[in-house]
Amino acid sequence: MRELPVTRARWFALSADGKFLALWIALPLLVFMIARSRLPLYLLPLFPAIALVIARAWLLEPVRLRRRLVWIPFAALALVLVKAGAAHLESNKDMRRFAQVIDQMVPYTPKEVVFIDESPRYGLGFYLDCPTEWVSLYDNNDKRFDDTLENELLQSEGKRLFLIRPENYDRFVARAHELGHHIQRFGESHRFVIVGVRRNSDNQRN
Repeated sequence: MRELPVTRARWFALSADGKFLALWIALPLLVFMIARSRLPLYLLPLFPAIALVIARAWLLEPVRLRRRLVWIPFAALALVLVKAGAAHLESNKDMRRFAQVIDQMVPYTPKEVVFIDESPRYGLGFYLDCPTEWVSLYDNNDKRFDDTLENELLQSEGKRLFLIRPENYDRFVARAHELGHHIQRFGESHRFVIVGVRRNSDNQRN
């Protein structure tokens, strides 16, 4: 990876194709760092560029290249084993698994996922194929929120799913009752309580 520039002088000394490879790696990595979501799609474009950088570096040292090639099968095997082990690890950040839990737990397909006083997990919306919103329990001037719970419940957007942190669940239930809605709790997973909401007036799913 010494082909990558770390100083201004090295950047200007790079050839045009070297600069192209550096930007190819830097830009997707920057998107991954600043994006709220952590989908692997952001990192996939990095790997061809990294492979080209490594190949360029090896071609500059052909003697070392032959020695390093011996380790490639072992490195590949190690990566496969690490991948296999990681597949069996549970993580609260695994939105694909969270979506599978919701599919099994919730008796309807949500048209929207609403996060209460918690920043949305956009990856969950990706796997459930529906939009996500960030809603405040009470009136809040914070512009990061998409809406308040009161306004959200007034909207007819079809069957929604509400996700709340366990420590905020009782406050959410009390607020929903104040607004004339009944709570149906489906369960808890990935550090969220999963609920649906019905209007008391007509018992219609909201």
